[in-house]
Amino acid sequence: MAFLEDIAKIFSKELPVQLIGSEGAVINSHSGLKRLSSEEILVCYGKTRMLIRGEDLTVVYATTYEIYVAGKIKGVDFCE
Repeated sequence: MAFLEDIAKIFSKELPVQLIGSEGAVINSHSGLKRLSSEEILVCYGKTRMLIRGEDLTVVYATTYEIYVAGKIKGVDFCE
């Protein structure tokens, strides 16, 4: 976890996603889900979007602040 904390200090803000190996992710401070399937989850951050790609993806838990995703994560991309 020290690596993630160091990166957060460099960027001076909390990271929007924390991967739990390749088996899941915790997504923080989102502004909504745009697309949801077993292979892709698109999360909004204002004008920025985060695409989580994988297999058997499912949203286990979601609140207005965070989302827990389970499944085999193959990649995470950011775009506007």
